[in-house]
Amino acid sequence: MMSVPGLGDQRPNPRAQARGDAIVAAWDAWQAEIAASREAVGLPTLLDARYAAVERRDKALARIQETPARSLADLVLKARIASAVCDGLSLRPADRDLLPDEDEAMPFAITADLLALAGDSVATGA
Repeated sequence: MMSVPGLGDQRPNPRAQARGDAIVAAWDAWQAEIAASREAVGLPTLLDARYAAVERRDKALARIQETPARSLADLVLKARIASAVCDGLSLRPADRDLLPDEDEAMPFAITADLLALAGDSVATGA
């Protein structure tokens, strides 16, 4: 058994040390089981593919956001994309529990109104 740094010749209680070692060993074994289970189902490969897809999606969304709308149809298209990104949930601030003074409330309200004017009722909650 080794001495504890900073405590001179004092050594941990052997039973306490054994219990600590057992806890660390159990943790390490559990982590190894988790890693093996993830490998067995191919999770690392799936996660890599997911991260790559999210990165491509984010780049596409950034390009869409940065591209100015040149017509009402362009604006409606961007609103529909916003709705899709929100998984088709209502964009109305009241349905999203957004307070009137929250930064996101007005953009959501405008997007919901634009979709309602375009006849899209699914994402507007109308």
